[in-house]
Amino acid sequence: MPFKRFDANADWYYLMLLGNNLFDSFKEDVSESVNVVSVNANTFRCQFIDIAANIVERKGRAILEVPKAIIARLQLDSLFKRLKVGLPKWC
Repeated sequence: MPFKRFDANADWYYLMLLGNNLFDSFKEDVSESVNVVSVNANTFRCQFIDIAANIVERKGRAILEVPKAIIARLQLDSLFKRLKVGLPKWC
């Protein structure tokens, strides 16, 4: 590997590897109905992360307000149901 005896580069490499594996897992397991599995990271980021939304606080909780058009296009309601299946009840 190109980072011989330089631990900071090795750490950065392993974090990039972990991030890529998490991205691929999310893309294939959760968002397969919305996205084509062969979509690259940049397109995925533009579709899911770079969306217009407001973060508001109500009753001491932070709430993400997303426009209905984005919810319909990305099928966020079904995505959140899939994500919540594996989470503990307190989430």
